[in-house]
Amino acid sequence: MLEITPEVATYLSDWLRDANASKGSCVRLMLQKSGLELTVDEVRPGDTTFDHEGSVLLVVDVQVHRLLDGKTLDIRDQGDGPQLVLE
Repeated sequence: MLEITPEVATYLSDWLRDANASKGSCVRLMLQKSGLELTVDEVRPGDTTFDHEGSVLLVVDVQVHRLLDGKTLDIRDQGDGPQLVLE
């Protein structure tokens, strides 16, 4: 199963707040050719959910969940700002 660090949870929570996301919205993690992409979305049937402070914070679909099984999502400062990384 994909794991997320507490630092990622805080980052994503702040990201949603800064995006003025509506109540009940969450972050969807998608894999694109260019890397990880985040978007504001809602929980869909079949999604794997990750909770933070009593609310669903992050979702991934079945395909992404399978691809990231056993990985940890972390955040690193790459010099040009924070970047999500898979370890």
